[in-house]
Amino acid sequence: MNTKISATDTPRRIRLGSRERTGISQMWGDIRRANNNLLRTHLALTDRLADMTWSKVQIWDSRTSVHQYSIGNVSLAYDTTQADSLLTTHLVVRQITDYPKVANALSKEGVVTTRHERDDGRFRIHEVSVDAPDALDTTESAIRTNRKQLTQSLINETKWTDETTGLNVVYSVKQERGGCDEIIFLFTSIRGKQHWIDFDGANGDSLSPNRARIVFIQDDFGAQYTYNFAYEGKTHPATATTNFIRSYIDDHGYSPQKTTLAGMSKGGTSAIVAGAALRQCTIVALAPQLSVGSYLHTSGRHQIAKQMAPPEQHGRIRTVNNLLWDYLTDHSEHWGIETAYILTSENDPHCTNDLWRLASYFRGSSSSHIYTHTTSSSKAHSHFATVQHLIPLFLSLLGVISFGLRPSI
Repeated sequence: MNTKISATDTPRRIRLGSRERTGISQMWGDIRRANNNLLRTHLALTDRLADMTWSKVQIWDSRTSVHQYSIGNVSLAYDTTQADSLLTTHLVVRQITDYPKVANALSKEGVVTTRHERDDGRFRIHEVSVDAPDALDTTESAIRTNRKQLTQSLINETKWTDETTGLNVVYSVKQERGGCDEIIFLFTSIRGKQHWIDFDGANGDSLSPNRARIVFIQDDFGAQYTYNFAYEGKTHPATATTNFIRSYIDDHGYSPQKTTLAGMSKGGTSAIVAGAALRQCTIVALAPQLSVGSYLHTSGRHQIAKQMAPPEQHGRIRTVNNLLWDYLTDHSEHWGIETAYILTSENDPHCTNDLWRLASYFRGSSSSHIYTHTTSSSKAHSHFATVQHLIPLFLSLLGVISFGLRPSI
């Protein structure tokens, strides 16, 4: 079959792996029996999805437009076919052994899919009439949405059991690059769904340039978040988290001086809590809540406060606020944090109002240093806006630290 494709049909740019290539020669595969409708659909989808990275883009067996990629070690593809006046897109799991993992990830996201009647490795994620004026728009949107959901939920998690408390610490790992001897433990913030990991964990692109090993620690100690700190008035989650960090750096040959604890918002508070009991570590905290109870009350997160407070004092703001300071005071005699970077704004009172109090623990140790950056930018007009505004600085600091530097700011 001879098919003519005009120059105007050529996709702008296709991202294959870590390289960008232009031209249709990279994307055709087998088109000997493909009809013009499929070719046009394939061209259009390739063009629309050209900003995303794909390991393979091709037409398979003259019948299917294929966009293949991987999340971690799981190989996936979106197969789009055109038949019976329908444009149908399936998510394809390349290795059948990965099917339960993908199915569980989709379930966590609340995604309703239809399994292929003859193939457990295929999920139908979208179907639309070919004649619908928005057929390509909705197909593109379905692929983008599904890929984002999988990136957020398809995480290779491991559970570590703390012998002292019996609690499980759930974590995942992005391996270090080039033999880097720095390790960063990154604590998750409060998210729309509790299983999401900031920066999409080891699967995300934001931290891919960082050379350190990065261990993402989840907050799965209860139905709601605990700040990796307190549950029903007891600080067992803090004990379990700190014991895990000590065990992990010992088992993998890292030193406390090369260990950084980091996080945004709730994750920043978690980093400070864990660091208080871990000698010689570094902290990078973006907009941490130092008045935890007040923040949870103001933001309407009463269930988290209820879970953290003692059962007889559910939801009491002052009780949850004091839990943090009582814990830090209990550890003040062996204050562990060597260097801390606190990034915040003038419009983040649940952090700034108690910065002086946090600084007092550093003043009690001649070997500890705390650096604070409080922006006055109008872009940081709220807690959430502060986090978004200062993320570039947060990521830059983590990048510098991965080279073994601890700058003054």
